This record gives sequence, structure tokens and C-alpha cells, in this order.
Amino acid sequence: MGRQSKLIPIAQQVIAQYAGMRLTVRQIFYRFVSMGVFPNTKSSYNSLDKALTIARQRGLVPFEAIEDRVREFIGGENPFSDETPDDVFNNAVGEYESAEETLQDSWQDYYLPYWYGQPKYVEVWLEKDALAGVFQQATDNYNVCLAPCRGYPSLSFLYEAVKRLNHVDRGEKEIVILYFGDFDMRGVDIQRHLTESLDFFDLGYINVKRVALTKQQITEHSLPPQPSKKTDTMAKGWIETHGDVAWELDALDPHVLVQIIKEAIEENIDKPTLEIRKRAIDSGREQIRQKIKEYFNENED
Repeated sequence: MGRQSKLIPIAQQVIAQYAGMRLTVRQIFYRFVSMGVFPNTKSSYNSLDKALTIARQRGLVPFEAIEDRVREFIGGENPFSDETPDDVFNNAVGEYESAEETLQDSWQDYYLPYWYGQPKYVEVWLEKDALAGVFQQATDNYNVCLAPCRGYPSLSFLYEAVKRLNHVDRGEKEIVILYFGDFDMRGVDIQRHLTESLDFFDLGYINVKRVALTKQQITEHSLPPQPSKKTDTMAKGWIETHGDVAWELDALDPHVLVQIIKEAIEENIDKPTLEIRKRAIDSGREQIRQKIKEYFNENED
């Protein structure tokens, strides 16, 4: 591990000084700079970032000690809610003394997650944060979690995802991650990195599926190419395979992109299960309405 092995004990000391606080990699980096361990340079930051990644993977630094405040998951819902009609009714009764209409209208509060009973659990992961607003136009419609990676996802970002994915019942559901990235050396490699990184956490099989950008979409929509980044360390292999060109996801017409996202999500929705969910909601709300009626009959003066 070389130089990184010398940095880990210092990082452990810094983290220990701030016990109970979650620091970012950059905050830890500036502690190193103030201690004279590092000059304030990008290469020094990258060395520390790599050392902290290795340290967390080897259990030398707790995952919870470091957070990523730049990358955030957007939207989605708790797909594992077990609230019953009785829960909704009893909560409303508890609030009844201050607001009668709370109880009268409480039947409307009964809800089941959009992905209730579905055989798959789906998230959308995106290379570029700048496109998050466009993506939300689609993901919000299906209550799907959107994960803008901002390039390669950090280990902290992945750890937060794993905590969420660990709630998925693997005996009942398949986890599907729909990935969207540029068609260039990094946009393609991020998918590999994502798959391998999630494998590290031993979640079992996760289907990381590339939805866009693809060669077929580039041809179909006549997307304009741009030169590849020849200074990139991966440039040689990319140019040998694809030529000195690359394509950005941003080049897709936003309306087309939203449609692609919607279609990709809908391909993973079991329509009969969606109808079962709707009937279950209707039934639950009817149960609550009957309880409300009985409650007022029993409590009439």
C-alpha cells in the first residue's frame, strides 16, 4: 500500500479528535495540511482520499466516520412501510380532541408505497449531477430514488446506498440499478466501478444496467461527437476501440431523455402487482371509513 499505509494512523488520530462528528475527506485533508503533513495540492488530496478508501475497506476506519456532503440521494420513498389501516385510524383518534376533521378525513392518509409487492426494487443512478433536474421529472413520477454520482461515486456515497439497499428483502425482490452516463472512457468505466464497489459490500447480485448513453441511441438520434480526452490515462484503450471520439448524455434532447428514463423504469414494473396495490389501498381506506363511522356512533351523546 506504500505511502497510504503511513497516512492511515494519522487519519485515525484526526478522526479520534472529533469523536461523534462525521467529517468529510476534505475536512480531514485540511487537518493534515495544518499539521504540516501535506502541502495544499490536488495530488496530496487524492493520496489521502485513496488512503481513507483503503482504510475503510479494511475496517481500519469506520464507514460512519466520514460523510459525503456533495453527493445526495434525491426522492424515492420508504418501500418497506408496514403501516396498517388500524395504525392510521388510531393515530387519527389520538389527534381527534384538537381537530375533528383530522379523524373524519384520516381515511385519505392510508397509503402503500408505489413499489409495494413489486418483484423488483429500482433506483436510477446518474453520472452527472447537472442533469438531476431533468431526471427528477421522470423519477418523481414513480417514487424512485435518484442517485447523482458526480463522476465516480465516493465510498461514503456507496455506503449510504448500501444501508438503504440492505432493507430490501432479497428473498422477495431483485435490486435493479438503472445507470445513465456519457459514452466515453469514464462514463463507461463508472458502471464497472459501481458494480465492483457494491460487490465489496456483499449485498448479493445487483443488476446494474446501462440505459444510456448507448451506441444505438447515438446513431438513432444523430448525436454530435466530441474529441476524447487524450490526456486521460484510459484514453489509449478507448481510442483503439472506439476511435478519437466521445458522446455526452447531455446531447440527447431533454424530452427524449425523460422518455427513455420513464420507459426504463416501467420495464421493471409488474402491472398486475400495481393493480393489487391499488385495490389494497382502496380496501384499507374503506376499513378506516367504517371505523370512523363506528367510532362516532359509539361516542354520540
